[in-house]
Amino acid sequence: MLIESPDGSTGQVVVSDARGSRVLNRAKQATGLDGSSAATVEISDEQASRDFSGAMVAQPPLPETFHVYFESRAARMTQDSLRRMDQLVEKLRSWPAPELLIVGHTDTVASRAFNERLGMERARAVVAALVAKGVAPLSMTVESRGERELLVVTPDEVDEPRNRRVVVSVR
Repeated sequence: MLIESPDGSTGQVVVSDARGSRVLNRAKQATGLDGSSAATVEISDEQASRDFSGAMVAQPPLPETFHVYFESRAARMTQDSLRRMDQLVEKLRSWPAPELLIVGHTDTVASRAFNERLGMERARAVVAALVAKGVAPLSMTVESRGERELLVVTPDEVDEPRNRRVVVSVR
């Protein structure tokens, strides 16, 4: 059975066997996999709940992204980001086994080498804050992009607060 994403989209799945191929492209559309039929069928809400509820609740949460912002030329979080860390921690605790990608970014003030190091310091500062709040670092990848992936494209030596960030991707 094809289920819809939280945004209402479904995409499509092609099921192929000796009898041919079937395209599933609507929510609650299904086909047998035992070779007894090449037809697609529409599944009622009641049947979907009865036959597929276990599979539907076993789905992992959708990936989420959080931004943590920093003061200029420093690995100190802004006051707003410090206040929101508790929200991030609570969200992480709701995930069964989160995998984190923590990537530090900078604006274009200072040299590329300095910004590469600063991006890593910022990412590590977020890791330290998460660990201090009880988040176990079981599956964390920590990287720096320095000034290579600007959120707001600027010329060199521009102090742009939205570029001074750590992006925490959770899946």
